[in-house]
Amino acid sequence: MPAADPRATRILQAALQNVAATKSLSFEAEVIREVPLDSGQRVQAISTLRTYVRRPDRLAVIRQGGALGDGNMYYDGKTF
Repeated sequence: MPAADPRATRILQAALQNVAATKSLSFEAEVIREVPLDSGQRVQAISTLRTYVRRPDRLAVIRQGGALGDGNMYYDGKTF
């Protein structure tokens, strides 16, 4: 693996320090997953993940659509 550019490393470290100092954050991601059918054909299943974090002890992930259907996942500091 080639060595990382020191400038790129500094930029990434600065960005991660900002994220580490944040009390809460959220982001949305679109996930594309290939699903094989019984016929051998592959189809793409698209789902959306909305993720919410409140430090130090809260997490919510909301999944909509896709091959797995809708679903939620929560962490309240004790229970996942």
